[in-house]
Amino acid sequence: MPTVEKVLDIIHEETKKSPQVMYEEEEEGYFYIDYVERGKLWLQPMFGGR
Repeated sequence: MPTVEKVLDIIHEETKKSPQVMYEEEEEGYFYIDYVERGKLWLQPMFGGR
């Protein structure tokens, strides 16, 4: 399985574990994974943005 699909599966599974979490904001678009730390993921927009 390509790495991107593995990451998407992990993100999907984590969001199912805690559906009660109220996030401050949501982002839509295409992102690069900038940095990974246990339990944390830093993203950068692929096409400009914030």
